[in-house]
Amino acid sequence: MTQQLVGGVFEIDTSAKYSIDSTANGWLASSFKWVTKCEYARKQPYTMVLRTDDINSDISLVDITSFTIRVMHRAPENIHLEPGVDTISVQWDPSTCGKPAGYYVYRRIDSFNYTLDSCTTGLPAYTGYKKIATVPGGSSDHYKDDDNRQGLVPGYNYCYRVTAYYNDGDESVPSEEACTTLIAGTPPILQVSVDKDDSANGQIDLAWAVPLNVDTVLTGPFQYVVKRMKPGETGFTTIATIDSPDLRDTTYSDMGINTLVYPYTYSVVLYYRDNGNWTEYPGSETATSQYINIYGADNQLTLVMKKRSPWLNLQYNVFRRTGNSGVLDSIGTTNKSEYVDSMLTNNMSYTYRTIGIGKRPLYGREYFVRNISHLASGMPVDTVPPCPPDLTVTSECDSSLAFNYLTWDFTPDSCKNKE
Repeated sequence: MTQQLVGGVFEIDTSAKYSIDSTANGWLASSFKWVTKCEYARKQPYTMVLRTDDINSDISLVDITSFTIRVMHRAPENIHLEPGVDTISVQWDPSTCGKPAGYYVYRRIDSFNYTLDSCTTGLPAYTGYKKIATVPGGSSDHYKDDDNRQGLVPGYNYCYRVTAYYNDGDESVPSEEACTTLIAGTPPILQVSVDKDDSANGQIDLAWAVPLNVDTVLTGPFQYVVKRMKPGETGFTTIATIDSPDLRDTTYSDMGINTLVYPYTYSVVLYYRDNGNWTEYPGSETATSQYINIYGADNQLTLVMKKRSPWLNLQYNVFRRTGNSGVLDSIGTTNKSEYVDSMLTNNMSYTYRTIGIGKRPLYGREYFVRNISHLASGMPVDTVPPCPPDLTVTSECDSSLAFNYLTWDFTPDSCKNKE
């Protein structure tokens, strides 16, 4: 018997070795050894062909079999997380395995004990991880997760993994898992709620919890400095300074503003007296007022509730007004940040408000939160094209003049019946 192994591996690496170890009458034992390197990693596997000949004076037999070898890129290493008030910075060491084009960042809530499959790259859907970012550049080494500018919500254990991706479409095996929780701000904000709707005399109410995490060596006096950033602005302006000897002055009403535009962003900064000077205590939070983006379609409006705040809304109560005047009536509730209002009249104006009901875990307990949104208006418009007709083409080739005969049938709901 004789045997031969051929494949592209031998073309790129002369150190790959194939040998026939022993033979006897009717059998043969062989081995193949290849010590792979990162430079050989790629998406396309290497194909190897093994041919065995059984040479006999009566009849010679041949067996040909093939197999593939997949060389995968190593995972990024040293995943490190830096939690903030509503963001988490994900850091890693740039991969030295091959030449990555960039990195994918994955996130899930709570840890998942995932046993890596030696033949699987990326992260399978069953792990619960979702890709949240593509970071281009092989030398990139960090990503700041703010949940697409919405801000991460406290009270969860956020877990991350990172993979490298390559120009040939390959993806490395995932990194080790890293998890962390957010840091509660000082003071923690609980409310940014629209109390009055007006273009000049509107009002937004703020509330925050007594900060129980203040260093006990600080005995006061204290001040809360309330800062605001109006819609369209890029910086904060101080709007109030509240003396609070015992830290229990935890509300403020921002009056005389235009609440028909949105969102407003607020920050409450704690100051303490140190050697006669007011000194900022680290860890202030920001929170926006709640608002609604409205998207119109045929006889319906889709409401998307938006905010960037450090609490979790578990429910939204939805209110609607038809036309430009009248009372806002309750039309429903949802536990999602999206609500579809259907059976509406096209080209009619509808005004909405939502009330977010939720919670925020702090200092070993849960705080109830309730926040009223700005008003928002929208108009359903028929943007859906009509259904295409059912077309039938009959060719007539037997007559002296060859032609195609077209017939069609149209019913308004024909495409709905095909869905």
